[in-house]
Amino acid sequence: MSEYREFDFNPYSLPQQYTSAIGLVVACAAQTEITIEMAIAGCLDIDAEFGMAVTTHMTMPQRFQVLAATAELKLDDLDQLDLLDEIISETEPAFAERNKFIHNQLAVLPDDGTVHCVKSSARGSVQMTDEKVDVEEILAVGKKIYLAGERILVFLKSNDLFPPVSEIRPRFHKLKAQRKKRRKKEMG
Repeated sequence: MSEYREFDFNPYSLPQQYTSAIGLVVACAAQTEITIEMAIAGCLDIDAEFGMAVTTHMTMPQRFQVLAATAELKLDDLDQLDLLDEIISETEPAFAERNKFIHNQLAVLPDDGTVHCVKSSARGSVQMTDEKVDVEEILAVGKKIYLAGERILVFLKSNDLFPPVSEIRPRFHKLKAQRKKRRKKEMG
């Protein structure tokens, strides 16, 4: 366990360049996640809306596994499948690095103004550790994730895997709340 130190955990105390960097990591991750969802839809030969229905609530590890599996079924080019394996093997660790900043607390050490990532674990016993973090480290993670997303986009284009744009589907009447209203009305 780390020695006890008094941290300022108020997110508003973080220097602005850190909050901006974390925001950039989140934005890059969201964009890359959508790109992976599109890749899965393209491999499944379904349109973007059906793709969202299938992939939106998947965890990232599930998305990576499903993308690899569906691409293996869809593509016959072994070099392209090897390329996708390489892209996935670079993207997965970038998302793990993202988790360091998204799922742990960043705090300021008032003694010297440095920013630390404070992690807790409860596997067998409660443990807390902290590690000094530089803003450049956070920005580098965002860049890795962004570039991975760009590689996936190039992969989609070169393999003609962009899912088709969804047709307009009138479905307001199919929504759960609307069906419930209809049943109430029918029951009188």
